[in-house]
Amino acid sequence: MKALLKTLSVVSLLTAGITVAQAADTTWTFDGSNMTTTGSHYGNTLTKTVNGSTVTINSFSDSYRGAGGYVNSAMTGIYSGGLGITGHYYDQHTIDNYSGTDMLLFDFGSAVSLAGVDIGYVRDGYNSDVSIAAFDTLTGLDRTSWGAVLDNAIFKTSFADVENNPITTIATEARYWLIGAYNSVFGGDSESGYDKFKILALQTNDPVDVPAPATALLMVFGLGLVGLRRRQK
Repeated sequence: MKALLKTLSVVSLLTAGITVAQAADTTWTFDGSNMTTTGSHYGNTLTKTVNGSTVTINSFSDSYRGAGGYVNSAMTGIYSGGLGITGHYYDQHTIDNYSGTDMLLFDFGSAVSLAGVDIGYVRDGYNSDVSIAAFDTLTGLDRTSWGAVLDNAIFKTSFADVENNPITTIATEARYWLIGAYNSVFGGDSESGYDKFKILALQTNDPVDVPAPATALLMVFGLGLVGLRRRQK
């Protein structure tokens, strides 16, 4: 009995010494620092690196040939208020739904959860309603519709007035996050009127995993307790 208790004590101490992986919050600020641009005009790609991790950013809009057209590559710009989009049809340098809907696609390389969206600029007289969708896998968006894109979404919704009502953590974990101006096919909440804003930053959380050694030790500890209770009976 004493030997078993001693063994269990050692296992308990070893387990206590192992730190379980915690959600690592990352803030991605799109102010131009640690950012690169490849390509040009419609279809350019931005990358942002923070603490060795990189997110790739592309923009899309269905403003080609007027509102309600097919989804097409757009141009992503870095401005004082953050990221904005220039579509084929309507040039405002904002993420808007004035003549078609503008969306940014963020590829984090691995699954993350979204903890916040910081709006850096809202044009006077317009709103900051944000539509969001998450994907495990995603094929090309060009020459399709937002409805078809959302067929593969594992999460989709919209948030009203994000400038004044910040988004809290979305528990969904996904590699791809599509974020842009309000679009009714995403569902969720909105205010009346058009949206025109820029995204200054995102906050993400990495998944929480228990390291394999800690899991094994916890199992041993649990089995030991079961054995001890049986012997006591």
